[in-house]
Amino acid sequence: PVKRWKFGLRGQVLAATAAALVAVVLASAMVAAYFFVERQTEAQQSRAQAIADALAIQLERILALDISVQELQGFDEQCDEALQRHGGLAYALVVDPRGHLLFRNRRLGEPPPTLRELPAGNSVRFGPVDGGPVWVASPVHLDNGTVASTVLVGFPREAVVAERNALVVHVLAAGSVAVLLVLGLLYAGLSRVMVRPLGAIVGAVARLGAGDREARAVLPVGRDDELALLAKTFNQLVETVGKRERELVAARDVAEQASRAKSQFLAMMSHELRTPLNAVLGMAEVLARSTPLTPRQQRMLHQVRSSGRQLADIISDLLDLAVIEAGKLRIVSAPLALRPLVEETVEMFREDAQRRGLELALEIDPALPERFVSDGQRVRQVLVNLLGNALKFTERGSVRVSVAPAEGRVRFAVADTGVGIDEAFLPHLYDAFRQADGTLSRRFGGTG
Repeated sequence: PVKRWKFGLRGQVLAATAAALVAVVLASAMVAAYFFVERQTEAQQSRAQAIADALAIQLERILALDISVQELQGFDEQCDEALQRHGGLAYALVVDPRGHLLFRNRRLGEPPPTLRELPAGNSVRFGPVDGGPVWVASPVHLDNGTVASTVLVGFPREAVVAERNALVVHVLAAGSVAVLLVLGLLYAGLSRVMVRPLGAIVGAVARLGAGDREARAVLPVGRDDELALLAKTFNQLVETVGKRERELVAARDVAEQASRAKSQFLAMMSHELRTPLNAVLGMAEVLARSTPLTPRQQRMLHQVRSSGRQLADIISDLLDLAVIEAGKLRIVSAPLALRPLVEETVEMFREDAQRRGLELALEIDPALPERFVSDGQRVRQVLVNLLGNALKFTERGSVRVSVAPAEGRVRFAVADTGVGIDEAFLPHLYDAFRQADGTLSRRFGGTG
């Protein structure tokens, strides 16, 4: 994977500031170069125009002596002298109205520029010729006002460009120094004003996340800005959280102590109730086996035995609750004959189902193994709860129990023709003390 550089807050601020300053320096260099070229060109143009006008006046004075421009000789030296007195010029030329060369400076060896035919008139024109030097023109008039020739003076564009480039280099160098100076000052200022205080706050947050409940953000005394407010708020939040945590720990200790006391009470009461109840059930069992009873007495004895077993189940549930709250509920794995256990559990509800006119069916897959390793008591308890609910909420029809192997495990299914459960309530199926329909608790009993 490509490694990416990560910048902190200070690095991001410095990078953004550097980008802005570089953009300003570049823009300043471009603007300065543009105006420099414009002004230098204007200055060179004015200087060349003055030289061209001087040469044109000098040539007009010569022509005023009735010497034609074609008969004139030696004006090349005047052009050379003008270029020698004024440095930085490219050439000085004299052309006829058709643009044919009459005189030129001889100091430079380059050929004269190609000129198109110059129109007659007194206007002064200037411009580049063949992409070369920039030139200005000054017409030479005769006494009758006609244009006898034109003086052209050119100055090299390369000189202006070279000076412009030198100016850009100086501007960029000065801008770079200024950028580095500003970034250095900004670095020092950020470190003192922002980064170090933020580092103190971040360090306090990290220590708090590592478990140090005494972590505090300490800033220099005398700060009264947003960072100081942030540090103060963080410290207050830590103190508030610490206070709430201590209160929750105290409340938890009180609740755990009350839960232990309740569990101990339930365990003690379960054992205390089980002892006399076992004696009652034992005597009822002896009475049922050894004493002839009338049908009415048998019904009463059956009611005593049934109520006793229900009370024993309630006491067992209370004892299990005490064990669960004490965190000592254990699953005892032992060899188990599952088929007889399921049959006995279902038979416990057979009489109640027949009395209510319900069909209670048991289906055990023949492929089910005979022996398992599990906690028989817990398996029986789950089946009893499922069967009890199925019968309680079924007014007519049937309740079917099926047991079958399923990928190395055993699948128990209890299906009934009762009121059923709304699909929207399925996510809340295991919520404590909650029923799909509150009216069912009044019809069938229970709390959910």
